[in-house]
Amino acid sequence: MPDIDNPFGEDDFDRIEAALAQSDKVERAIRKAQRAGIELPGQLEQVREARARMQSIKNTYFTGR
Repeated sequence: MPDIDNPFGEDDFDRIEAALAQSDKVERAIRKAQRAGIELPGQLEQVREARARMQSIKNTYFTGR
């Protein structure tokens, strides 16, 4: 149950895990599109930044998981 020390619950943990997995898939798709000559300016960086934020939340509030 979320509280003042950890505002995130188990559902949030599951969503963070899903977002991290999805970001890996999106990054692979962006790289594939780039190999095909499709320009996606800033997209790869945006995905990496979002993944870093989610990983930081996970590491801070769900230590060791």
